[in-house]
Amino acid sequence: MPQETDAVAAAANPEVEAIIDAERERAGISREAQDRFSAESQRKTEAAQLAGRFADEIVSVTTTMAVTDKETGVVSQHEATVDADTCNRLGTTYEALAKLAPVKGPEKFVTMCIAGGMGAAGLFEIY
Repeated sequence: MPQETDAVAAAANPEVEAIIDAERERAGISREAQDRFSAESQRKTEAAQLAGRFADEIVSVTTTMAVTDKETGVVSQHEATVDADTCNRLGTTYEALAKLAPVKGPEKFVTMCIAGGMGAAGLFEIY
């Protein structure tokens, strides 16, 4: 999911952001611990996907997707098949996660990486 979309998803879920930050604070989880846990989770997810461990759990759906050309602003329709969970990013590292700025300021911990998955389902509609 592109970062612009992640930011939109995060902005659409302020309550979820607040809950994540409140729970993190209550549990005493540091930003470093959060990012290290996230990186390890991403690594395990990537390994499982590459090994085909989720293949039987994913139902392929073909739909029409609107694509906006960034240079011209022209919107075109394309057929798209969703056949994998794409919330994770292959090759994610702790170092990359640690560089992400928090969405709501330096004292908060929700980054575009975390916020992206929160809104992904709401950004995909099946007709």
